Amino acid sequence: MTKLAYLHEPGVLHNLSCRYGLNEIYTYTGNILIAVNPFQRLPLLYDVHMMEQYKGASFGELSPHLFAIADACYRALINDQGSQAILVCHFSRFGKFVEIQFDKYGKISGAAVRTYLLERSRVCQVSDLERNYHCFYMLCSAPPEDVKRFKVGDPRSFHYLNQTNCYEVANVDDAREYIETRSAMDIVGIDQEEQRCYLFEICV
Repeated sequence: MTKLAYLHEPGVLHNLSCRYGLNEIYTYTGNILIAVNPFQRLPLLYDVHMMEQYKGASFGELSPHLFAIADACYRALINDQGSQAILVCHFSRFGKFVEIQFDKYGKISGAAVRTYLLERSRVCQVSDLERNYHCFYMLCSAPPEDVKRFKVGDPRSFHYLNQTNCYEVANVDDAREYIETRSAMDIVGIDQEEQRCYLFEICV
């Protein structure tokens, strides 16, 4: 961004728009990373191969990426033995404070996530042409036995969801997302009974 001939609003927006059209959702302005929501999945952008490319690379050597910011912070943490912070601005809906602790060998020793802000209006209403409460849509598309167990079904039958005309999202398979979410819960050690408790809470 700092290489633009004229650093003004039209130039910035045009630059971001051109990069967005190429699925380049990240842009640097100095050491600040600008991210534009792609509204689609870009799996290759976050795979292991991409992560390995940024490991140890000098900042700015490769295309702008979240991995570059993370790697620069990690190396500063190790080399300077000082705490690091990444500030994420203008995050919609809610804010989260994510704290990761490292031991003296640079290995993760603990973590904590704290929600510090919630856009309360989104809890009780949904704007048209958008979805909210994504996990509930996934649950409505669960296998038949789970749909019956949790007494869910067509999202159009629930007042909270039928305030909008948006029930499906392009390139999002709610049924598959549900299966993958349950699988992820298995992987991190949440047993089936606890999973059912969480899902019942979603339905309440």
